[in-house]
Amino acid sequence: MNPVHETHEEQLKDYERLLKELYSYVQALKDRTTEHGTEAEHFEGDLIEAEHNIKYYEDEVARLKEQLEKEPAKESGGATYFVYQDASAEWRWQLRAGNQRIIADSGEGYRHKQDCLHAISLVKDSKDAPVKERQ
Repeated sequence: MNPVHETHEEQLKDYERLLKELYSYVQALKDRTTEHGTEAEHFEGDLIEAEHNIKYYEDEVARLKEQLEKEPAKESGGATYFVYQDASAEWRWQLRAGNQRIIADSGEGYRHKQDCLHAISLVKDSKDAPVKERQ
């Protein structure tokens, strides 16, 4: 695995987590002013700082996603497996060529990430499987 790619993936996860927390924080501040009739000026500094941080992390997330699409996950530049959660929160995998085109995918979702990783290992272990023409 390309160590730079791994670092960028970890950064992306951290920034996405921080963004989620910041969105919640801003919403909590806004709710507090509404519920208690507190004037917004009391929280104005906190809101400005939080919104500034949100903008920063949104830009960083976009930059990292773009960079991750361009940089090879492996130093060799060969095919790479990508694991992700779909809209149903099921784990899936894709095998992408060095040019980032999808050349294989899981074809199904897995409830647990470990099951998805196991499926990848099964595919890797089948490299010597015979190729037969279907009748």
